[in-house]
Amino acid sequence: MALCVILVTTVFVVYFWLRRQQDVPSPLSALAKPSSGACCVLMGPVGAGKTALLLCLFDMNTVKTCTSSAVNRIDLNEEQYASVAQGKFKTIFDVPGHPRLQHLAEMVLESNKQLHTIVFVVDSQGPALMKQARQVAEQLYTLLTSPLLQGRRQPLNLVLACNKQDLPLAMNKEAVRGQLEQELNSLRQTMAAVQRNDTTDMNEQASSVFLGVEGRSFTFEADLPALNMECRFVECVATSGRGLSSLFHAQ
Repeated sequence: MALCVILVTTVFVVYFWLRRQQDVPSPLSALAKPSSGACCVLMGPVGAGKTALLLCLFDMNTVKTCTSSAVNRIDLNEEQYASVAQGKFKTIFDVPGHPRLQHLAEMVLESNKQLHTIVFVVDSQGPALMKQARQVAEQLYTLLTSPLLQGRRQPLNLVLACNKQDLPLAMNKEAVRGQLEQELNSLRQTMAAVQRNDTTDMNEQASSVFLGVEGRSFTFEADLPALNMECRFVECVATSGRGLSSLFHAQ
C-alpha cells in the first residue's frame, strides 16, 4: 500500500513538473520564426528600463513579455505599425540584458536580415551609469564590431535611449555620449593590447574588427557613418512616455 502511494505521488509530481516546464518560454522561442519584414531590436544592460519602455509604447494588456532570460517578440498590428513604428518596421525583439545571455543578441541579428533599428537603452542616472559604464561599453563594443553588421547595404539606425531622465543626478544625452565614448576608447585600447600579445590564433586576430580608426579617438559622430549607421541619442522617461515618440524618428 505504501509503495502504491509513493508511485502515485511520484507520477503526479512528474506530471505537474512537465506541465510547468511547458509554460516556461524557451530563450529561443521568439526566434523560431524570423521577422517577415523590417524589424527593431531592443538592447541594453539589466535594469536600464527596456521592459518599462515596451509597456509604455504598447497597451500593457496586449503585450506578453517573457522572463528576462528569454527574447521577447512583438509583431505589430497595423495601428502599431503606423503609430509606434512610424511605418518603418513590423517586429520588435527585446533581448535580455544579462552579460551571460548576449549570445541571444547575435542570434537575433543573424536570423533577421532586414534589421532597421537598434534601440540601446541606458540608465542615464549618474551613479547607475558610472557603475555600469564598463558593462554598457562592452555590450556596445561587441555590437559595433560584430561581423553581422559589417558591410551593410542599407543604413542601420542606432538609437541610444538615455532613460530615467526624471531621476535626480540624471545625465543629459551629451554627458552620456561623452561617458560612453570614454569607456569605449579605454576598452578599445585594452582589446588592441590583448590582440597584440595573443599569438595563439593569428587567423582570429586578422578577422577581428577594429572600432573606429587607429591613431585617433573613437566618437559616435565620426566613426559610425563608416559602418553605415545613423546614430542618435534621445533623452526619455520610459515609465511616463516622455521622449519615446523621438525614438523612431528624428526630432
